[in-house]
Amino acid sequence: FIDDLSKRLSRPIKDLDDVRAAMAALAEIRENEIKIDMTIGPIEETYMLLNKFELFFEDGNAERVDNLRYSWNNLLQQMKEVQEHLLKIQPAFKADLLAGVEKYQEDTAFFYGDYDTKGPNVQGIAPREASDRLVVFQARFDELWAKYNTYNGGEELFGLTIQEYPDLQRIRRELALAQKLYGLYNAVLESVSGYYDILWSEVDIEKINGELLDFQNKCRK
Repeated sequence: FIDDLSKRLSRPIKDLDDVRAAMAALAEIRENEIKIDMTIGPIEETYMLLNKFELFFEDGNAERVDNLRYSWNNLLQQMKEVQEHLLKIQPAFKADLLAGVEKYQEDTAFFYGDYDTKGPNVQGIAPREASDRLVVFQARFDELWAKYNTYNGGEELFGLTIQEYPDLQRIRRELALAQKLYGLYNAVLESVSGYYDILWSEVDIEKINGELLDFQNKCRK
């Protein structure tokens, strides 16, 4: 626990994700501080009692207990240093966040226009064309969604108003449905195409019927 948190606090803070990670580690330390203090004390007392009666064990735990308080105090000192560092860099990160959100709103508006006029759900396009467009727009959406999570977390972190993106949420739902639809469409095409390569002597009617029934059930879902 102590080593893990120490490693997390040692990571350089370069962006909002790093700030969030550092804040999460600090919160975890604060939540467990009293419990750990109350745990270390009895452990130290137990080993002091064992030493008093010259009861020694060759399991290495005694050395770990000797280092436990030292490691914990070092982590608390590290926590204070990271807190001070966060206070210093907060204004710059907050300014970067506000600028990033402004640019993000422009990027999402452009994406909405592209999606509604050139996306996979545009009426009148062939299924194959829609499937190809789905791949492209899903990749673009995934990139925007990752930024959404970063900026959303940043706004929450700095106590700013959380920006809403209803069209992004709408497109997320539509893409999820399209993935199911065209995933099934491509699976059907692939299976049917494979039937043409089967020799008549090797045709397994039951297997084919089973696959078609499976496709039918998925369509109903």
